[in-house]
Amino acid sequence: MRILLTMTGSWGTGSGTVVEALVAGFVARGHAVCVLHPENDDTPAEPTPRAPAARHEVWRFPVREGDLELPCFPLMIPDPNPRAPVNAWTYEALTEAQRDLFIHAFQARVREVVVRFRPDVIECQHVWLMPAAVAELGLPYACASHHSDQMAFDLDANTRPYALRAAREAWGIFSLMEGNRREVIEQTGVDSSRVTVMGNGYDRTVFRPGPVDRRALLAAHGLHIADGVPIITFAGKLSKTKGVDVLLEANRLLRAEMPIPPALLLFGTGTLEQTLDVGKHAAGDYSLEGCHFLGHQPYEVVRDFHNVARVSVMPSRSEGFGLAALEAMGCGVPVVVSRLGGLDADTVGAIAEPADPASLARAIREVIELDDAAHAAMKEEALRVARTFSWDEIVERRLSFYLAAPPMPAL
Repeated sequence: MRILLTMTGSWGTGSGTVVEALVAGFVARGHAVCVLHPENDDTPAEPTPRAPAARHEVWRFPVREGDLELPCFPLMIPDPNPRAPVNAWTYEALTEAQRDLFIHAFQARVREVVVRFRPDVIECQHVWLMPAAVAELGLPYACASHHSDQMAFDLDANTRPYALRAAREAWGIFSLMEGNRREVIEQTGVDSSRVTVMGNGYDRTVFRPGPVDRRALLAAHGLHIADGVPIITFAGKLSKTKGVDVLLEANRLLRAEMPIPPALLLFGTGTLEQTLDVGKHAAGDYSLEGCHFLGHQPYEVVRDFHNVARVSVMPSRSEGFGLAALEAMGCGVPVVVSRLGGLDADTVGAIAEPADPASLARAIREVIELDDAAHAAMKEEALRVARTFSWDEIVERRLSFYLAAPPMPAL
């Protein structure tokens, strides 16, 4: 089978991680895969190629036509993307003329790829503008929803009609979790039989327990954290959606309450200027003491820090699945997550109320202050639960659905 996957953004996001896993699974089973993704010309090359087993087709930005320009690929929500410029624009900011240019330029690129690659199946990541453009070409496709597209649906009235078309003309829609499935059905009005929960997995070859020399790891990254200080990891965008502001409020409480305050290591793109409330910052509600911002790092670096952490946190205000928490659990680390109806049902650690710094601080302390035996037992349980999430099963289910895809017409 020949499978074309289109991406709404570039690598380094949750949906990009899904594509990487699907590519690996499809190719391992003997299928040919092509990935069409946008990229900015001035973005540095990835240190490690993503999805190397796939054929890569890049849609280059900026896109120009006459006096019109699309300087970089747009974002669905104003959360940072590791491959996009700081303060990158959103789809909502596109003028009608720019939106038309986006659609026509993408359709031209899709035509080129379809003619060269000759796919049997097209799967578009996100129920958004790009699959609507594929629909206009008369090509059958499936969509994968990732929750950020459902968030954008509520925020972006300009793109909403395209998202509706993308959903209603797709031959199938794959969702991450049951809550995500309900979002798609309620927003778009598609028949419930057309939206299937596929679940999510994590890369066990990367995120796994292992011996890590804490002192050497910290020294390699220029970090000076005393031996007895517990480490907390956070992996995600520095945004209000991911609850970074709530985490920094909780950090202030932890530093006031705990005899040995923890060190907080944050991995991800974005800036605090875009995340923190100016009034709360002035009032001293946040604490950056003991915080270390390491930016976007390779998976292997995040894994090593998980392996020396006492707990990992995912204090999101909104979350479709919670892959970062699953990856931490895959390293045998207990997690603290917000009560959002996603991965919290399978959380091994503690649950905090969303947007509640005091609840988050209590949950973090609950895990950190466990005695060594109880913490070791929790680590073992975290790993056991994580390993129930299998990409092999998801890949097999995807392929079984692909067999029912409508035939691909010639362009």
